[in-house]
Amino acid sequence: MVEQIDLFFASVSEDNEPRKKVDENYLQKIHDKKYTQRKLKPSEWELYRLIKYNSEVLDRRTTQREICDKIPEYKWNDDPLAHDHCSSIWTAIKNLNESNEIEKVIISFEFNYWLGGKEETQVFLDKLWGDIEPRLKRYWTYLRKVKKNGQGKLLSAQLEPIDENSNAREWVESYIINKQSEE
Repeated sequence: MVEQIDLFFASVSEDNEPRKKVDENYLQKIHDKKYTQRKLKPSEWELYRLIKYNSEVLDRRTTQREICDKIPEYKWNDDPLAHDHCSSIWTAIKNLNESNEIEKVIISFEFNYWLGGKEETQVFLDKLWGDIEPRLKRYWTYLRKVKKNGQGKLLSAQLEPIDENSNAREWVESYIINKQSEE
């Protein structure tokens, strides 16, 4: 008897996991692991309160050095070659901004952190978009190019019809042909 491949099971199972029986509990566990909101750590809450106090009460930004001096979980790296003197702060700020437990967006710029007003927050978001937009455009351009692999062409790159007298390929070749993949 030939065993049939369960494509659904193969799509939800990790390659490094032993194969398990796919049932409702197993699928629920995978869903919960992927979509359950992570609770903020006490040090992240302490960081948020410090930034909020400095922003709302003292009307100033919180420096990375101040965070390391006031919250013991964050350690300052004295290495003069270090660009970021405490990378765990960046991770905590990311976690805070992605969390549904707080409603404000923490603005970060040049290792300073603060809560901004409407306009300042919008400027921060616009800069974030400006930083990522060119990469997204390149990604989608490259993806469109790759998805054309093997498709037939009627016109050459110079928009000339492809016929028996043309030197152009009649199909799109998005990849180089590797001798090992030909075998």
